[in-house]
Amino acid sequence: MKALPVLLLCCFQLLNSGCGEPQLEPLNSAIESSAMPSASTRWSTRDQIAGLRVLEYSDMDDGKRAACRRRGLDPDLDAQDMSEAEKERYDKLNLSLHKKMEAWAERHFHDTPVPEILQKAGLEGISVTPFTYQNWDWYGPSYECYIIVWEDEVSSQTLVELQALLTGEHKDWSIVVCTTQDPHFDPDYYDIAIFSDEVLIPEEALKGLQFDR
Repeated sequence: MKALPVLLLCCFQLLNSGCGEPQLEPLNSAIESSAMPSASTRWSTRDQIAGLRVLEYSDMDDGKRAACRRRGLDPDLDAQDMSEAEKERYDKLNLSLHKKMEAWAERHFHDTPVPEILQKAGLEGISVTPFTYQNWDWYGPSYECYIIVWEDEVSSQTLVELQALLTGEHKDWSIVVCTTQDPHFDPDYYDIAIFSDEVLIPEEALKGLQFDR
């Protein structure tokens, strides 16, 4: 009987070749890939963004300052042009919107794996997640709040959820998302202006955002 030796030889060759053993992906690679939304899913819900528009970056300034113009106010006003009562009311509205944004960031990124480049101990007390940084300061009644978001995590879901915060007293405010690839959260890329009824994305940002028109 020659069948048995041949069968044993084949089994020995299979074992030596490593066939049948799972090919493990390096742990760091798995974390990095799972932390970033894939290009196919990143903008899959873009149809849920109300009033999505793509503008040339040179036109974005007018878009961002529209929150002020909607009230018929001069967008160049600063705090010294406001009464004490106006300052107090504006400060409360600015604070409450930032708190809503902060709560959103905690919910949105709760289970998101953190890439190695963002695994740092800085910004405690200011940044509630490794993926965002908020500037709570204001210098005039611009009716907009800024949040810097790690560029790889900006998606249609991000914009839809932030847009949903603009209700009630904040309906005519704007949330400006500044994208960055700087782990220290310098806003070194582009600004996306979110309003309750429209979202303005600069055309120059589309490539980095993997946004296919």
